[in-house]
Amino acid sequence: MASTVVRARSLFDIAIVKQAIVDSFRKLTVKRQVRNPVMFVVYVGSILTTLLWVQAVVGKGEAPPWFIFSVSVWLWFTVLFANFAEAMAEGRGKAQAASLRKARRDLQAKRLTRSGEHDFDLVSASALRKGDRVLVEVGDFIPADGTVVEGIASVNEAAITGESAPVIRESGGDRSAVTGGTRVTYTMTPLAFVSTLVQYNSSTSSFTVNARFRWEYRPGSELFIVLNEQRDSRASGFPTLTNRAIIVKINNSIRL
Repeated sequence: MASTVVRARSLFDIAIVKQAIVDSFRKLTVKRQVRNPVMFVVYVGSILTTLLWVQAVVGKGEAPPWFIFSVSVWLWFTVLFANFAEAMAEGRGKAQAASLRKARRDLQAKRLTRSGEHDFDLVSASALRKGDRVLVEVGDFIPADGTVVEGIASVNEAAITGESAPVIRESGGDRSAVTGGTRVTYTMTPLAFVSTLVQYNSSTSSFTVNARFRWEYRPGSELFIVLNEQRDSRASGFPTLTNRAIIVKINNSIRL
């Protein structure tokens, strides 16, 4: 399988920083600044203080020129810094999107066949079509956007979000969507639950034990095993068994 690494870019990538500096000055237009009401007020204040500074230099100002100049510089710095931060975010987003598009072209996918649950053909990610099912194992990159239909895994989405902590993606529910170009760090077996309840009735001196096992071996398909026991503790020695029941229930989803 071809190995394509999608890395999260550095916060201060030189190419992105240079472009962001240029864009921070390009954004000094009324059309761009009015989109952000808060920064637009600062933008107008910067223009007014600049005019007041010119008035103080060539004529008589309301305050010393150096004071008006320092206020104007700080206001312009605030506007430019806001533009720079916005341009940096845009640049990083565009760079990550381009990196993911390139990764999707280079990645290979384990497309499952109909002959077996884990039998697959190795194909290019660009050859995948809607409805194809792929197998993604530990260390593999997810070849395309899709939905988890079976299993649960931890996915590293740093290439998209910049967050280093992996996230859980599992079949069913609202955490099943995955993005192409992200990487599976580890996987877990289908869900299994075990619970036990022990009760004592002092009026009858009896114990009741309830043990339950639930195995979700496939989305919508589950196996339930329930064990109920009742024992009488009035006799000497180990409590005597008075009743026992075992219940088995199977739910199996059928794909039509």
